[in-house]
Amino acid sequence: VALGLLVDDSIVVIENIERYLRDGFSPYRAAIEATHQIGLAILGCTAILIVSFLPIVFLPGTSGDFIRSLPMAVITTVLASLFVSLTIVPFLASLILKKHSHEEGNVVLRKLQKGINTVYKPVLDAALARPFITLLIAALLFAGSIFLIPVVGFSLFPKSEKPMFLVNIETPLGTNLYKTDSVAAYVEKIILKDKRVKGAYTNVGRGNPKIYYNVSSHKDAANYAQVFIRLQEMDIDELQGVIEKYRTVFNSYSGAKIEVKQFEQGPSVEAPIAIRLFGDNLDSIRSIAAKVEHQIKTTEGTIYSKNLLETYKTDIRMAVNSDKAALFGVSSSRIDEAIRMGISGVDIADYKDEKGDNYKINVSVKRDNHPKPQTLSELYVTSQNGRSVAVGQLSDLTYETSVPLIKH
Repeated sequence: VALGLLVDDSIVVIENIERYLRDGFSPYRAAIEATHQIGLAILGCTAILIVSFLPIVFLPGTSGDFIRSLPMAVITTVLASLFVSLTIVPFLASLILKKHSHEEGNVVLRKLQKGINTVYKPVLDAALARPFITLLIAALLFAGSIFLIPVVGFSLFPKSEKPMFLVNIETPLGTNLYKTDSVAAYVEKIILKDKRVKGAYTNVGRGNPKIYYNVSSHKDAANYAQVFIRLQEMDIDELQGVIEKYRTVFNSYSGAKIEVKQFEQGPSVEAPIAIRLFGDNLDSIRSIAAKVEHQIKTTEGTIYSKNLLETYKTDIRMAVNSDKAALFGVSSSRIDEAIRMGISGVDIADYKDEKGDNYKINVSVKRDNHPKPQTLSELYVTSQNGRSVAVGQLSDLTYETSVPLIKH
C-alpha cells in the first residue's frame, strides 16, 4: 500500500509533463507549467490521505499500540511522495525528457492507446449508452459477491501459520499443585504419542514464558498449568486439523478445563468475544452471567466459554476481637504474625551454601504438608506482661464464600 502511494503523485506529475511536451513545450517550460497546474490537486490528495489515516494514530489501548505503525508509515510515505513529486521529479524531467516528434507520443504510447481504443472504448460507449442496464449488472455483481462471504469467510486477524499451539489447563479452585501436575502429565502423554509432535514444554503453577508476541505469561496459581507444543512443518489446514483433534480429545475430560489454543495475529486479547456486565449487586450480576453463559454455550460454533462468577471459593476468616486483645495486652500486629506463621511461616534469615546459592530460613509451627484450620486456633501469642494467650481466645474462625476474581 505504502509503495503504491509513494509513486502515485510522481506518476501524475510525469504524465502531465509528458502531455505538455506533446503540446510543443520545451522540457524546461513543460516541467514548470505542468507541475504548477496540478500542484494544488496533489496537495489536496495528500491532505485527504493524511486526514483519513490520522485517527488510527490516536487509537487507544493495545489495539492502537499494535496498529499505530501502519498509519505512521502511510502518512510518512505520502509526505515524502509530495516532496519528491513537486521538487525532484520536475527537476529530473526537465533534464531527461525530450520533446516528442509525434503529437501522440512515442511508439509504445501509441500502441497502448490503440489497444485501449480497440478493446475498452466500445465497452465504455455501450455502458454509457445504456446506463440502467450498466447499473443493473453492477448491482447483480455486488449481490453475488455478498453470497460469497460464507465461502470466503471473515477474520479480522488471521490465524498464525507457525506449527505450534498451546494447551491451557485449569483445575478447580483450591486444587493443589500435585493434582494439577498429574493432569498436565496426562495431556503430555496423549500429545507425545503423535509422531508429528517435535516437543512439549510444560509449566505447572504458572504459564510459560512469553513465547509469542501477543501472548502474556499467566500469573502464578496452583490450579493452572500450560503446555507448549511444537510440531513438524505443515500447512495451515493440517495444523488446524491437529488442533481440532485434540480439542475433541480433551473436551470430555472431567475434573479440569483443558483448552487447546491456536496462536493468532493481532493485539493481545483474552478471547475473540468478551461480554462485560456492570452493576452494584453481585448476586444479580452472577445470575445474569449464568444466563449469558448458557446462551453462548448453546450457540453453534462457540468453544471455551468462561464465567468468572461461575464458582465461588471458600475463605477462612479470622475476626479479631480488638477490645479483648487490648484487655489482654496483645497488639494486632502480633496476632497477624502468629497467623502468618501458622499458614505459611515467617522468613527470618538467609543461608548461603558453599556454592553461593541462597536459601530462605522459614520458621513455622509443626504441621503436616498443608496447614489446617485447627492449627490457627492452637496458636499462642505473648502479651505485654509475658503471658501466653491463645489466638482462639482473641478471635473467631469462620468460613465464608467470596468471588475468585473480578476483572474491572
